[in-house]
Amino acid sequence: MPASRPRLRVLLEITTAVTDTARSPHERYLAVYDLMKRRDREMAAAFDDMRRSRALERILAIRRLRLFTEEEYARFTDAMRDEIAKIER
Repeated sequence: MPASRPRLRVLLEITTAVTDTARSPHERYLAVYDLMKRRDREMAAAFDDMRRSRALERILAIRRLRLFTEEEYARFTDAMRDEIAKIER
């Protein structure tokens, strides 16, 4: 999967919800609305309140969302990747 694909996952999910002809237009609207609320909360957990004291928490949230490419993740120190691995177990 190209590096940008996971980053655009929400757009694919919205497209799927909008084009679901088994649902009424209103049901499709509600599906998109709910999806955007959920994704907004996820993005807020990953990117709001950027401080050094919250760095590990933010990195973990971004990682859970699979927004780092392998190249980006590899830029972290071995110590940071080890700490993340301990928490993710």
